[in-house]
Amino acid sequence: MKWTWILIAFVLAMPGLYGAAGNGCGGGDDDDDDDGGVVHKGFETGDFSQGWYRELAEDYSGRVVTDVVRCGQYAARFEMREGDENWRWTGFRAEVSELLDFIAPLMSEQWYGFSTYIAADWIDLDNRAVISQWHATPDLGEGEVWRSPPLALRYRNG
Repeated sequence: MKWTWILIAFVLAMPGLYGAAGNGCGGGDDDDDDDGGVVHKGFETGDFSQGWYRELAEDYSGRVVTDVVRCGQYAARFEMREGDENWRWTGFRAEVSELLDFIAPLMSEQWYGFSTYIAADWIDLDNRAVISQWHATPDLGEGEVWRSPPLALRYRNG
């Protein structure tokens, strides 16, 4: 059993500047000097070095590839297989998240863009695969705890 999905060209746009990303390809760098404040967090370095924290149980669980891309030269490919170990204590997953160098300011507007490809050999199971999710950041010093994401895109039974 195998679950596979691809996340391509992750783009974070500051309020009112989403159109500055041009063709939506993601630029490939996180420099916002020449494109109106849009921050690009993609995979155009050919690896996960552009500010991604990885939660990958196995070597094959997440890698940067060139064979299936929407635009640019690279995309991230994530795969989970039956028998994979749980990632630490947090469960069965293959994912990346932004390093904490960016936390959206409270009450600010943010725009995110990405592409997802579900492979033809995806095996439908009676569960919900989370394709993308956004978490609130708890104030651990005030006793708050991590909770389920207030916003998530899920894929279930095709």
